[in-house]
Amino acid sequence: MQLIRCTKKLLVELGLGEAGLYSGVEPGAVLGAWYANLIFIDRKKCLLFANEKTLVNFLVVDVSRKDLRERLPEIFRENWRRLLVYEGFSAAAVQAFLVDCDQFVYARTQSKQVLGCMNDMALNYRWLHWDGKSLDEAISDINDTPYGKIFPMDELKALVKNTIQSP
Repeated sequence: MQLIRCTKKLLVELGLGEAGLYSGVEPGAVLGAWYANLIFIDRKKCLLFANEKTLVNFLVVDVSRKDLRERLPEIFRENWRRLLVYEGFSAAAVQAFLVDCDQFVYARTQSKQVLGCMNDMALNYRWLHWDGKSLDEAISDINDTPYGKIFPMDELKALVKNTIQSP
């Protein structure tokens, strides 16, 4: 089960009230919870996902309210897989990360630190949008940007090495 911690703006867009939010014990996903925020780049509605543990992130551009409400789990899985493949992870690692994506639950955000990093990410995505890069290149560049002591892609690769590929 994958926990997605949504900003208030995204919860409103999804039409989720307090009754629709998960309040149980945090699921034991390999990467932990993901944070999601709704941002606008060049007047397009975009969805920014960032992982709580590693700060690995990706952006989904030009999403509609209908897609958010009907296909959010599918959108997450497709774009998460796309990032892992683009970054050169093995098929076994990709599969291990996607195992937790069979069922989704939503909750409110908790970490101001993650939200602060996401604000930086959103700003960086807006700047890289004007730099003429493809979306995959922009996502890769931002995942190589340090946030405090954390380099997101390095953290993810270390996690793969220590947990998924360990005997």
